[in-house]
Amino acid sequence: MNEKEIITSWNEAVELYKSNPDDHASIRQARDQLKTVISSYPKQGVSKLCYNVAILSRLLGDNATDLEYLNLCLSKDQHNAIAYYQRGLVQYAMKRYADSAKDFQQCVDSMRQATLIDYAQLGLRCKLYQHEVIYNEAACHLKLGNRKNCMYALLEVKKLIDKDTTKVLHTLDIQTPIESVRNGGNTLEVIVAGEGKLYTPPVSKLNNLAKKNYLGKAKVVSSLQTGDTFSGFVGPKLKALDRVKKAPPDRPSSPRPTTPTPQLSESPSTNSADNKSLLEELKNQKVSSQPGRPVTPEYPPPKPLIRPKLAPPTSSGGVDAKTPLAAAKPPLNPKPSVCNVELIAGDRMEKMSLSSNTNFLKLMDTVGTVMEYDRGTFSLWYLNRQGTYTAIDSQDIVAHVWRNKVKNNQMTIYVFGV
Repeated sequence: MNEKEIITSWNEAVELYKSNPDDHASIRQARDQLKTVISSYPKQGVSKLCYNVAILSRLLGDNATDLEYLNLCLSKDQHNAIAYYQRGLVQYAMKRYADSAKDFQQCVDSMRQATLIDYAQLGLRCKLYQHEVIYNEAACHLKLGNRKNCMYALLEVKKLIDKDTTKVLHTLDIQTPIESVRNGGNTLEVIVAGEGKLYTPPVSKLNNLAKKNYLGKAKVVSSLQTGDTFSGFVGPKLKALDRVKKAPPDRPSSPRPTTPTPQLSESPSTNSADNKSLLEELKNQKVSSQPGRPVTPEYPPPKPLIRPKLAPPTSSGGVDAKTPLAAAKPPLNPKPSVCNVELIAGDRMEKMSLSSNTNFLKLMDTVGTVMEYDRGTFSLWYLNRQGTYTAIDSQDIVAHVWRNKVKNNQMTIYVFGV
């Protein structure tokens, strides 16, 4: 059972008893229902349910079950003063006066010097007074023949009543019992409190049993369609419709031609020539072994695309980039040429001439001398044909710059400080 079912069954049992408090059948049914709930209720609430079962058993005259469930109640809650009080009453009814006196004394200790405990906040309409518990203890001592302890207990009750300024405790006539005990009386009637009172479930939990709609119901204020008054969530439906709209249209299925499978004759010995012709026809057409399956026609493989190989572009020989590789012939004796170079460093510009076999280190020495840079504090860059800067890091100007990047024997080299 979950917590909701437990609270509901507990409340139903209490209401069943309240509807017929004098009907033994209703009391027995409520007690059995509470016993079922006890086996499923969490540990914190078992003591209250056991107390209810004990009270209902006392109404049925079953003192043994009453005492059993009070013991179980106190095993779950050792500081339940009202449970000690009720067990003292059961022990007194079963003529166990010594045990009854101990229970009343334990009840006083559990009250912790409080003269009154109101259990209404815990769901039990009962008030437990300290002077009534001590009075019952005095009655137990009188039954045991201990008049001295009985008189001490009655005098203590008198002190509590005399100290009461609210006059609430004055409803008990204590002087008459004291005189009766002094004159040799042997009987004191015990005071019974909380008879027929049961623990009820917490009101906060009862109020939360029913579902609550905190948001309320949506209302259509305006709509493009006059008959559209639906205010629910139609997200999944709209998504499904959108998927149907975006789905590609189904292509019409074109039937493929099928070739009937020729049948072989049953006796190959009689019609061998026909069988050979059929086998050759099957081999040529590659008919599937499964009858009725369409024949897949064979197509010739596509011819490979043959492209002429081109030679890489060069600037030192006489070979053009569009010339086929077979027609490309390297020059026999390439002549060194001269390139006019502009060295630009910030606002300064120097012009110099470089030959095709100029060494990279010689170029750097020239830059360091002319542009007043120290070696290792600058780098050389050129602007390539794509419009981006590229560092000159090769030792061979001819391989890296001259052959590919020089145009019309003019070149600009930028000097950047590191």
